[in-house]
Amino acid sequence: MSRYQLVLSLFILLWLVCFGALWSLSLPTTASAANKPGLEQPAEADKTDPPLPMDRSRVPYLSQLHLHGSLSEGTASMAHHTSEAELAGYDVLWWTDHMERQFGYSYKHYLGFENSLERTTGYLTSKFLIQQDVPGFLDCTFGSNNPYAGSYHATCRAEAQVGWDWTEARFSYASSFSWERKSLMAEPEVQLQVRPTHLSGDACFLIRVTLSSRSDGFSNPGIPNIIEYVPSGVALPEPAANVERVVFPYHSWGHWNYVCLDLAGDARQLFWEEDDMSLVELDLVFAARDGGAIEVDLDSFRIQLNSNTDLALFQEQETLLADLHSNVLTHHVGMEVAGPYEHEILEYSTRDHLVALYPDGIPELIDYERDPSTEPDRYPRSGVETIQDQGGIAIIAHPYSSLKTPMSYENAEYLATRMVNNSAWNADGLEVGYLDRGRLLEDFVRLWDELSIRSVFITGVAAMDHHCVKPWDQFEWRWGTWLRSQSDSAPDLMESIRAGEVFFGDPFIFDPDGDVVFAAADDSFSMGDVVPTQSERKRFKIIVDGARENDHMVVYHNAQEVYRKRFKSSSMNNTFNVTVSPGDFMRIELLDPNDDPYLFTNPIYFVSTGTQPPPDRVPGS
Repeated sequence: MSRYQLVLSLFILLWLVCFGALWSLSLPTTASAANKPGLEQPAEADKTDPPLPMDRSRVPYLSQLHLHGSLSEGTASMAHHTSEAELAGYDVLWWTDHMERQFGYSYKHYLGFENSLERTTGYLTSKFLIQQDVPGFLDCTFGSNNPYAGSYHATCRAEAQVGWDWTEARFSYASSFSWERKSLMAEPEVQLQVRPTHLSGDACFLIRVTLSSRSDGFSNPGIPNIIEYVPSGVALPEPAANVERVVFPYHSWGHWNYVCLDLAGDARQLFWEEDDMSLVELDLVFAARDGGAIEVDLDSFRIQLNSNTDLALFQEQETLLADLHSNVLTHHVGMEVAGPYEHEILEYSTRDHLVALYPDGIPELIDYERDPSTEPDRYPRSGVETIQDQGGIAIIAHPYSSLKTPMSYENAEYLATRMVNNSAWNADGLEVGYLDRGRLLEDFVRLWDELSIRSVFITGVAAMDHHCVKPWDQFEWRWGTWLRSQSDSAPDLMESIRAGEVFFGDPFIFDPDGDVVFAAADDSFSMGDVVPTQSERKRFKIIVDGARENDHMVVYHNAQEVYRKRFKSSSMNNTFNVTVSPGDFMRIELLDPNDDPYLFTNPIYFVSTGTQPPPDRVPGS
């Protein structure tokens, strides 16, 4: 080789070494090298790496893991949610109705008037409220003259002024915590003693029962299904279009008449939803017009459940859901567990709720009010342990509150610290994608990151928690969870949650049929894994299919942004290098052009070499 060729070769070699060093320095490697907002980092592998195949060993199933139908309070039906889920491209619905609502079989509800309402439990209150279209239209007094039961009865008198159109007042039964808002599968029956004492002109007494609703396309309550039980032979106002009427007699004037209303039986004949409805409201209505007057005595009100309650009601729900099954959706049944009424937590938030998912239906109910073996003083840890001992998965629901009302920063800090200090009670999952319950999304994400910093390996999921019939795309909290699983069977889906192979976000922005793979470039570990490592530089791949052009993929290393790449189409196939150390974690977010996140992957965690990862999070398993 000539001297000229040797010098030229050495120059080229030196140039390549310097270029390689500069290239490696162009990528941030630690949390301290976080990007400036909006700064796009160059993709290390865009042109040089061969295409990375999408991992098809597990398929993403878009799932709703927290959803309420006619077994919980509210206006929703299972048919409504099933229809909305199909329109939104969902694969799986996991029904999690309120467990405590199913204990209503042990309560008998009376209007005895001695104490407003007699019940077998003392810490809940229920009452009748008077709602009047015109103030003073309904006069209600309590008397002791010949009551049907107890010492008192109610005398209700309504009289319209001459020239008035139909005017009404409602003696509305209101129950705290909606304990009597019952699925029609429980065969609710309304009983009442009625004594009509006066009627003149156009006036009437009727019983209005509001059941679950059908959607009107924009509002939460939608269009309720209503049955009005009306007397025969009297003037009545015209019913609304959504009202069906059933005639009941009470012709024995001056005497007590026993009224018994078969709500479930009548609804089956009048509405197409049949059993997929619940009792939402009950009003005793007095109406009159143009000088008409009516006076009625009332006593011994009762709502009685004549069929399945408790665990049997959940099992009947499974049967009903089989009829709602389509070629598109898979239904599974879990439940939402609410803990005991503890004064301490109620100072800061609502009671701790847990979503329980099971591999083969609900094995039994958890009642922290009546079963001392469940140790209510240890709740929610005892709830998590019980669910897991039953073979289920425990997900912490809306960790800040079950209410939409924003809570103070101080209360939110207390709740977050409480959860972090208790390592999230060893729950399997945490509802992170919850945009408006107590605090904003950023607070949920900050809590999740703090748990990750403490090496609490908990799977983040999203929730809608809908109780009403508003269309899903119009909700602010409309997120779903993609479970990367071998099948849509309950055991396989639960395995993906335990393993953290989950991403979640807004399926009305991200393609519901899309997919995300976040893993080592050599597939030695992937999203959700706990990876033993030394401080070393690792190569990652991110494959996205279903985003939007001009959105951003952002890599977070210990909750700090370290890498950003803009989507030039709906897909991305990219690799990048980051130096990680034991105790670190990394996750991915997709952001819209305003930098608002709409999709999250679960993290990859790193621990010291020699540390044994949890059984469900072993790399490569």
